[in-house]
Amino acid sequence: MTTLFDRISGQNLPRGVQQEPEETRIPLHIFSALIHEHFAGNVTGAQLVNLLNLDEGQTADGVWLKQAILAAPDKSLFMRVFKNLLYLAEYSLTWQQVDETWFYNRLIAEVENQGGPTLEK
Repeated sequence: MTTLFDRISGQNLPRGVQQEPEETRIPLHIFSALIHEHFAGNVTGAQLVNLLNLDEGQTADGVWLKQAILAAPDKSLFMRVFKNLLYLAEYSLTWQQVDETWFYNRLIAEVENQGGPTLEK
């Protein structure tokens, strides 16, 4: 099953075969813009799910991400960190194990470093 992290980072996507809509890459800039529009009240959660062709698991990942954003005392900083981590994941840099576990652990640490609550994923 393709996760939301896979779809945004481009990792673990099927290659060389016809992809299902819920397996296609989501450009980071589009995802980030839609999150902003969602928090501004211009796009509903259901619209986001439909626009991005999210399956049930990817939707659950999105709900977790929304909860993490809401838990972060400095939401702007959290979103910068979020985007920077995904930029690193896009390139799978060899100096660091850049995978889904690393990504979520870094987001959890960011919320805690800002003085927010401890999150679980």
